[in-house]
Amino acid sequence: VHYFRQPKNLGISRNFSWVLAQPQTDFVVRLDSDDRLETDYVEVLTTLMTKYPSAGFAHSDVFEMDGNGRRTRVRRLARLSEFESADEALRRSASGFRVSADCLLYRASGLAQAQYYLPTADWCACEDWNLCIRIAANGWGNVYAPRPLANYRKWNDALGTRAARKMEEITNI
Repeated sequence: VHYFRQPKNLGISRNFSWVLAQPQTDFVVRLDSDDRLETDYVEVLTTLMTKYPSAGFAHSDVFEMDGNGRRTRVRRLARLSEFESADEALRRSASGFRVSADCLLYRASGLAQAQYYLPTADWCACEDWNLCIRIAANGWGNVYAPRPLANYRKWNDALGTRAARKMEEITNI
């Protein structure tokens, strides 16, 4: 583990872009600090990525956790195929972000080709969805493992901000 503190606040998009560009590996996992991976996450998803060299990212079902880290349910996708082509991913993304959560494993070359997160965006919601659309627009498909391999924390939304954020995501995309 390497710690690095930016000399100034870069904002979420620029900071994530910088972080994702650092590893000198074929695959990169983006994981928020309040989420967790299952022990076989990397093995299962890198195996799928190796099987499908035109996949730009991999994802799976996830356990949803509450604010105390207790699993409350499993988020699953209604998806039949292991691999989704770039064209299919672009079509399906028009109606929403088609992952269970943003605990994703990326192919480093796909991230670089998509130029990571957009640092010039004047909005800060749905940067992960936008990145996945741009990965698909560059010809990369994605792979999906239909089993929970990550734990995604869903915080209490007592103020009702989640619905407003989702509408902002839809409008921006």
